[in-house]
Amino acid sequence: MSVIMDYECAAGGESGLSAAEIRELGLAFPDAHRQKDAMKTLSLALKEKEASRFCELPFCHTLEAESMGGKINFGDETNGPRAAEYIASKIEDILALPDIDYTKGRMREALSAALELSQAGETVLLSVSGPLTILNALIDSKYVFRAMRKEPDLTRRVFRKIERELIRYLAEAEKRGVRIVSYADPTAGVRILGPKLTEWYVDEFAYPFLKNVSSKFGRNLLIALCPKVTFALIGVDKAEFAEVYPVGAVPYGDALACLIGKETFVGHICVKNKRQILTDGTIKTIRLNA
Repeated sequence: MSVIMDYECAAGGESGLSAAEIRELGLAFPDAHRQKDAMKTLSLALKEKEASRFCELPFCHTLEAESMGGKINFGDETNGPRAAEYIASKIEDILALPDIDYTKGRMREALSAALELSQAGETVLLSVSGPLTILNALIDSKYVFRAMRKEPDLTRRVFRKIERELIRYLAEAEKRGVRIVSYADPTAGVRILGPKLTEWYVDEFAYPFLKNVSSKFGRNLLIALCPKVTFALIGVDKAEFAEVYPVGAVPYGDALACLIGKETFVGHICVKNKRQILTDGTIKTIRLNA
């Protein structure tokens, strides 16, 4: 059986600013999650506070699910957006959900914020969620896991639908100047799925999706994979660590910025750890196997 390493997620999920700092910016929630100008202000403030190279958008993992019809509780300064209630009771319900309309709602606002930040000379890092994280905001995960085991053909159809949406999302982001994407699907970790379902997930979604991304976008987008995805790919022989770039003892985020336009995949460190110093002075890239 394949040996898939797990990765311990860093603590996170909050905005990174205190309630007092948010008030000083003249922001209020949920506007900071839903309105373009508020998104820009918060992203720039986070960049400054964290001494980051990037303006990060959005500030949660619910944008894709909401744009497919999900109902979201937008939270406040302390608790970020999360599913308010499930809109599906069986996996086939997902196939009937609408395609994402990139000209409406919070998706339009987020992409507009990305465009205006890019036009202002900022490097935008777009956070994109994988299918199990998206589904987790639409339907109880127990139905998804059951379908993966008992209805693989139906689950493949659901995965293909989500893959089409994510490719469209990346294309819209690229048009708006996004050059780096953080891709994560923490619900797909081996600790949750177990080795057998993780391998199935890699074969049926993660690997073909990322091959598709590589084919369509090449080095126009740098994809910073969640290490859970990286180690799953490597554990089932779908990928390997490739070129090692000498970048010096710099923060991980600075090293990522050096790879934009040069590589497609990286991801042995979580982007939440962008201030982690690379003490060995190198950064690894990832190559998908044929």
